[in-house]
Amino acid sequence: MYKMQGYPLDSCTYSFYDNSTSITDHTCQSIMEDMGNIKDVSWLSLINMKEELINHMKESVVIEEPVNESINELSSSLIQFMKDFHIQLDKMTDAEKKMKQVIEDTQKEIEIITTFIEFLSKLSSKTEKDIEPLQTQINSICDDIKKNSKMEEVKKTYLVEKHKFHQHVNLLRLINQMNVGSTCSICLQENVDSYFNPCGHTGCQKCMSKNAELERPCPLCRKQVISIHKLFFI
Repeated sequence: MYKMQGYPLDSCTYSFYDNSTSITDHTCQSIMEDMGNIKDVSWLSLINMKEELINHMKESVVIEEPVNESINELSSSLIQFMKDFHIQLDKMTDAEKKMKQVIEDTQKEIEIITTFIEFLSKLSSKTEKDIEPLQTQINSICDDIKKNSKMEEVKKTYLVEKHKFHQHVNLLRLINQMNVGSTCSICLQENVDSYFNPCGHTGCQKCMSKNAELERPCPLCRKQVISIHKLFFI
């Protein structure tokens, strides 16, 4: 029989365990007994090593990741920014509604003053009586209308809220430049599935439905929204 140099094959007999039995089912002592009594060979260190390797495979490794404070701070800032953005959007919408209402009221006041002017013009051409007292009263009424007008105050508030809103929008646009997926540009959470007509800006159904309920223009470009349509990716 061919003999390997340094170790005779016929010098020991193997009564090894069945292939269906896992090494984890045996103790070090039982494995040594199964190996047979081999002269000058110590199996204990090899068996211990194998058991250690098997145990390492079974163990769940817990990695303590180093805390990156700058990333945590940035994440917190982005979360807070989105909250502030929606708060500012509400303020902007409220200021916009008040501005539109004041414009409507001012237009009505202009119509009243125009009627006064036309009345005085016709009256002066048809009578020789002094209409100066009447004109004085009408001028006084016009002064009261102008004094009670909230146009200046509301306009100032609107411009301030508009400026703050555009600061938020500019930052949101910068963030959306990194939004290469299909995430809603308004909430940065849900997936895009709808778009505004006619501006074409996209968003999720949740954001767009809320926008429609409040009768808001597009939150990104402030264009009037005519309709909302579903967006399909084919």
